[in-house]
Amino acid sequence: MAIKFSHTEQLINPINLEKLQQCLEKKIKIQSMIQISQEEFITLYRSGFNLDPK
Repeated sequence: MAIKFSHTEQLINPINLEKLQQCLEKKIKIQSMIQISQEEFITLYRSGFNLDPK
């Protein structure tokens, strides 16, 4: 299997595993790719770029 990454951005605030699990509201292990919803992506993106409305 080959994976090509393009149009990537480096987050201002890297997201550690604890924050990732908190944003996704589930316990996960990052040992391989996981599918996330559009809403989960937006939550992580906002967190990584300090765009949280909270």
